Amino acid sequence: MAGLVSDRRALFQRGDILGHGFLQRFKCISEDSVFFYGREGEPVPPFACKFSPSGLHGNLLVTADEDGSIKLLNSQKPAQHSLIKEWKGHKNAIFDFAFSGSTHLVTGSGDSKLVQWDINDCTALRRFKGHTGSVKSVDIDESNPCVVVSGGRGGNILIWDTRCSSSKDGFTVPISKVPNAHLDNSEIKLSNSSSRRKSIVSMKQVAVTSVLFHRDHYVASSGAADSCIKLWDVRGRTTTPTPSHTFMYGSHGITSLLSDPYQSLLYAASTDNKIYVYDSVTLKNVPIDVFTGHKNQSYYIKTALSVCGRFLLSGSTHKNAVIWDTQKPRSPPTLLVGHDTEVTAVAWCPSQLDKIVTCSDSCDLRIWRTNEVKERGREEVIGYAERSTEKQEPPVLRPIENTSIGNDAIRSGTTTPDKVLIKKRKSSVTSPETRSKKIKMNKDTTPLSQKTINLFFNKS
Repeated sequence: MAGLVSDRRALFQRGDILGHGFLQRFKCISEDSVFFYGREGEPVPPFACKFSPSGLHGNLLVTADEDGSIKLLNSQKPAQHSLIKEWKGHKNAIFDFAFSGSTHLVTGSGDSKLVQWDINDCTALRRFKGHTGSVKSVDIDESNPCVVVSGGRGGNILIWDTRCSSSKDGFTVPISKVPNAHLDNSEIKLSNSSSRRKSIVSMKQVAVTSVLFHRDHYVASSGAADSCIKLWDVRGRTTTPTPSHTFMYGSHGITSLLSDPYQSLLYAASTDNKIYVYDSVTLKNVPIDVFTGHKNQSYYIKTALSVCGRFLLSGSTHKNAVIWDTQKPRSPPTLLVGHDTEVTAVAWCPSQLDKIVTCSDSCDLRIWRTNEVKERGREEVIGYAERSTEKQEPPVLRPIENTSIGNDAIRSGTTTPDKVLIKKRKSSVTSPETRSKKIKMNKDTTPLSQKTINLFFNKS
């Protein structure tokens, strides 16, 4: 752990030296742009992309798409020649996944199930059942990789333990549940019936958009409509869970939730086109910073941090990926220009500060690098970085009363409509540019033997 912290500090210092000049050297060439296709040749958008913390020394990129497929890519190669292997993971879209060690992966899908995979041989190790709708977010406890948390459209947060035996039907069931974690109070109405009062809860439950383990035994969660970030103590198993703390600010839904490398800050991307930063140590209800300069009108738009925590990366509705220097929140962000439609999933390489991945609604993935490219012509570069000219206005932050319990324990470390969450896509998608190739194992790459693939992963 000490070595990891040291590496992060070294990368942070490097980012401090490079600054905006470094960010503006990012570019994408045609060989680093690739389109995704389904089993029948139809274009499908990637919904999630993340780098493995240790696979290929941090260069293993994993993607999941609307078709339910999982792909392993070697980002050290040009994107068009990077495919290691792929397999069909679910019969429905995969919205999120999380790594468990160097060889295991847990995926969450629109089929309301989760699956744990061994990525060496694409084997399903365990299947999880308990959600009532699409699984939107998955995370694994770094300090205890057997514990998994997930949240979804049904409004519930579920805690799982892979050490527990499966039920009779072969599925692992949750060990703990937070029902209606982000149900808006306005959805609860009282009515008189047969001279007695009873509570009626609207069937339109507020979806959970993001969950993550944060600061030891706590889980942070966000909702699609209540604009709250809640911290839950997951050690106990009560029938009526109560959040240990609630950050309440704004009036818009949160699309993505992110923690800094030191577990002291929470970044919340909101549909009001702002990313709010909360201090999870002092638990101040007012954000300590706000980042602006992008458009966020979709729950498919995600965020990522560089491994050192110095740079914040986000997708955007306005076709550009956006990068901020977290040490200079009032400075104009850097834009990654080149996509044709909204930029959705994004990832920053944990072992190389100069490598970024972006995905878009045009069903493509791009790898951005800062290293020198031997151009064979101006058409070779299809994406470039530029500094935004939009002026960053200082935000006006006003506290909102919240209800919290157990704040001392945390400090010491001890309604959006359903159609917003499930985006209807056209049956046909405009044909991709001919300069980018299909990702197809038999055509574009030479399959690696199983023995060779196993060598890519650290056996920890």
